[in-house]
Amino acid sequence: MKRGSGDDPFGEELDDVEDETINDESLEDSPSVPWAVERNSVKSEREMVQFYLQESTQKREDDFKRDVEDEAGYGVYTTDLREAAYLVAMEHADEVAELLDEWGCQYS
Repeated sequence: MKRGSGDDPFGEELDDVEDETINDESLEDSPSVPWAVERNSVKSEREMVQFYLQESTQKREDDFKRDVEDEAGYGVYTTDLREAAYLVAMEHADEVAELLDEWGCQYS
């Protein structure tokens, strides 16, 4: 930087300051737009996986959805609800195993 009235008030030369650019990898690690907002539809980036539910489970789903919506403070798509519930269940394998035992799955 040229000396004189245009001196850096903090006393640093421009050449001494490192170039602070954001690399693309750090942007990928912390997305600025949540996935649910960025997608084109509720089915975007998902593959259809079919599984069967007992009638009693299907009946409970409506109540569960209302409970989650009340807790979240907004409406949710059933597809999002199911995937979120599935992911949470994956974090609680012990509880899932207990329910399978209650159902008698060890004997099938």
